[in-house]
Amino acid sequence: MQLRRILFLCALAAVGLAARPAAARDVYLNGVKLDSNVVLTNQRFDACEVQFDGNGNVYITAKGFKVQLAPTAGTTGDGAAAKEPAAAPPADGKPTKRYWLVAPQPRRGQVQYDLDVYLNGALVKKVRSGDDRVVLEVTAKVKAGENRVKVVATKNMGNKRASSSVADTMEIVLGEGTVGGGTVMIDKPVVTYKRNASETGNFADDFTFTGR
Repeated sequence: MQLRRILFLCALAAVGLAARPAAARDVYLNGVKLDSNVVLTNQRFDACEVQFDGNGNVYITAKGFKVQLAPTAGTTGDGAAAKEPAAAPPADGKPTKRYWLVAPQPRRGQVQYDLDVYLNGALVKKVRSGDDRVVLEVTAKVKAGENRVKVVATKNMGNKRASSSVADTMEIVLGEGTVGGGTVMIDKPVVTYKRNASETGNFADDFTFTGR
């Protein structure tokens, strides 16, 4: 009976995907928006649940995909770069590690900041307080040796302040990562940045890290 239900849901998802134009639909896997920057290859989920919202967006619940962050010892909570020992850059100028930008977004919409993240002068992501969790590979923007990161935080309360609690936070982490078994693991954070709902000012913070 369970297998029949799974097959029915997957068939329903296929029909819905064929019926709607691609530009009008977003697909989420376990709460993570699957845009072109999320790496998810050679994975199979035998037991899944598929739901469609009123706009036709697809929500897939399946075991086996998650985002994990390694402990971020040595960082502060108000926008600080992780300390790391200097390393000789690769000879060809390209990093051998893969780099990811992750925004867990535990309290969506409460902090009311827009975070513009620049890497070596290029805007790589605008993270809004109300966005879904962000999982973005940025390896193509990283170079061997010194890299520059700028985060511009703009308070955007609109007509109503959602929260003024210091406990409501939004955070972004940039770090070296790996992918395996459907999991993105940040095993070496190089920049950690955090804002909380009690703050009302705008900020622009600069960091550097060594790509390797």
